[in-house]
Amino acid sequence: MSGPGGRPFTPEQAAAIARRQGPMVLSANAGSGKTSVLVERFVRSVVDDELHPGQILAITFTEKAAGELRARVRERLLEMGERRAAQAAEGAWMSTIHGFCARVLRAHAVAAGLDPAFSVLDEAGARALRHEAFDTALAGFMGNGEGEPRFDALDLAAAYTPDRLERMVVAVHEELRSRGQTRPVLPPVGAGDPSPQRAALREAAVAAAGALSTARALGAIDHAREAVGRCLELLERLREGAHAETADLEALRFGPGRVAELGSEPCTAYLGALGAYREACTDAAAVAALGLIGELLERFGAAYAAAKTRSSALDFADLELVTRDLFDGAPAVAAGYAERFERVMVDEFQDTNALQLELLRHLERDNAFVVGDELQSIYGFRHADVGVFRERREAMQATGHAASLATSFRARAEILDVLNAAFGPGHGPGYVPLLAGRSDAPATEPRVELLVTEQPAWDDEADAPLAAAVGEGLPAPRTSLAAEARLVAQRVRELVESDNSFVDGDELQTN
Repeated sequence: MSGPGGRPFTPEQAAAIARRQGPMVLSANAGSGKTSVLVERFVRSVVDDELHPGQILAITFTEKAAGELRARVRERLLEMGERRAAQAAEGAWMSTIHGFCARVLRAHAVAAGLDPAFSVLDEAGARALRHEAFDTALAGFMGNGEGEPRFDALDLAAAYTPDRLERMVVAVHEELRSRGQTRPVLPPVGAGDPSPQRAALREAAVAAAGALSTARALGAIDHAREAVGRCLELLERLREGAHAETADLEALRFGPGRVAELGSEPCTAYLGALGAYREACTDAAAVAALGLIGELLERFGAAYAAAKTRSSALDFADLELVTRDLFDGAPAVAAGYAERFERVMVDEFQDTNALQLELLRHLERDNAFVVGDELQSIYGFRHADVGVFRERREAMQATGHAASLATSFRARAEILDVLNAAFGPGHGPGYVPLLAGRSDAPATEPRVELLVTEQPAWDDEADAPLAAAVGEGLPAPRTSLAAEARLVAQRVRELVESDNSFVDGDELQTN
């Protein structure tokens, strides 16, 4: 099978193109020509199978990728003399998932409960609206909507600060919407009750106090006696149902050291019970805070939805959610689109999520061709879930509807061999080794350099500026990672500035 310009496809590519009936999952390694396969499948569906371009739905991850796919399909159809089909491809369903949803909602705005003239917020516009909505939600949360202060809400805001609360609430709101919740709510949790641990600590403290009462006079033992005594006093002062502050409990600890009496069974049991009670108190406080955060989340969701309604606007998540709800509430509409598309193709399937999978299930009729590479799943921050791809691949493998593109044209064989050796074992049995598709002349010199940094030497050093750059609330990266990045950048600069500079980007393959 030949492609554009008469270039032959590899056997893997040709098989994926030829197998156009039924569902299929294609695992495509980096540089394996998956876009060429998508283009040719589309074109062959039109030319060989006599489908109209409007009968094929092609979903890509970005607008740029959708534009490239459309342009390449058109060029290929013109190359094959299919001028009318090339013209029809201009209006074909090739877009991002959000573009597809917007097109559906424009056609069914009234049924979806939308203003037909709705606008779609870009990320900057959505961010500004979210910030405004959070301020509204926080004001009502702290004043109970009537100007009356709520001390539990004030304590929460003081503990976390409004900025951190906003980041937390907005992040949870977006994550839950990506899972299909139109109005996100936190799952219910049981009330934290440390009473059993409190009773066990009291019993252990009484036993420890008795054991230490006859112990010798020694500084460490005297300190332990005082700690146990303060523990019993604290437990006595606590009203029924209340729990202690973790800082107060931490002050009641003591170290056994090498003192035999402090390593006795009563003392060991006391320290264990103290730790268990401290953990239970921490959990109880967290449950209370979680309930408040859940309330704030719902207030924010309502304020954000109201702000979008006033502006007749939808954000990207709304496009998916409202389309899903439209398909759920109007099965005839969903069936109409499913019948419209004889074939469905989804690129970058490793970067989809549960909500997008729901939409796909409304549309597919055992005719979905999905392409992805789990090793290129890097959009977790956009709520992509590589598990969606893995589950479908496993299901399709069980029925013989899975294939792979292992041959890579992106780098020389020497580089691919190193990548397979270095990273293949870490990815387990599911790893598909990269095979060289290029016929480069044998290398006369090494094509791969190993740059080494001593991890412990770097990670033992604090890097405050690096941690600050990451942002509050996120774990600071290992300093050794920054050291590796600096070393690679230094080496690249040396190559660029040297007289014997590289002539091929393959020399700079880094992982």
